[in-house]
Amino acid sequence: MEDKLSVGFALDGGAEQVSFNQTFGGQGLNLTSPSWACGIGATVGFLYKYNKMATVGASYKSEMVFTQLHWNETQEFLPTGVIVTPNGIEPVGVEGSVGTYTSRLNYPQQVAFGVALHLVPQMMVSTEEQWINWHKTMNQFTVHGPWTGTSFVALPLNWQNEWVGNLGLQYDTGKSLQWRAGF
Repeated sequence: MEDKLSVGFALDGGAEQVSFNQTFGGQGLNLTSPSWACGIGATVGFLYKYNKMATVGASYKSEMVFTQLHWNETQEFLPTGVIVTPNGIEPVGVEGSVGTYTSRLNYPQQVAFGVALHLVPQMMVSTEEQWINWHKTMNQFTVHGPWTGTSFVALPLNWQNEWVGNLGLQYDTGKSLQWRAGF
């Protein structure tokens, strides 16, 4: 059984650079000076070689948790809606003062499973399905800072979870060269 089953574990590290700008009529949230954060997560997976022709596998990648992002900014104004006045459409919302604004942007957890088939010894066809939990990490972008009347503002992003399908083909030329194509 040991030669049929392979199990792996990885500690994942990452870095992200984030800037954000949303304006309306010249006013808005201007966090365009880039902020860096570091993240950590984990992946566990297995491969099971069913026979000479078929291998199945699955993996789980945890949410990658990043350190806080920081922006030192001038006055911010975040429109949360608009009103119609005799002068036209005007934004209404909360104001922020000079100071530090912070947020956190984590990377979502993922689950994947797949099958690889060796139809002939030098050719492999593989397929994989992957589920990505975008809704948990990208449903809203919460910015903490010196806002008037509140300590944070949550911007709705409304990302949905995603299913991704992959199909691949590999051909081994036997001369230390493999050709690969995928969709």
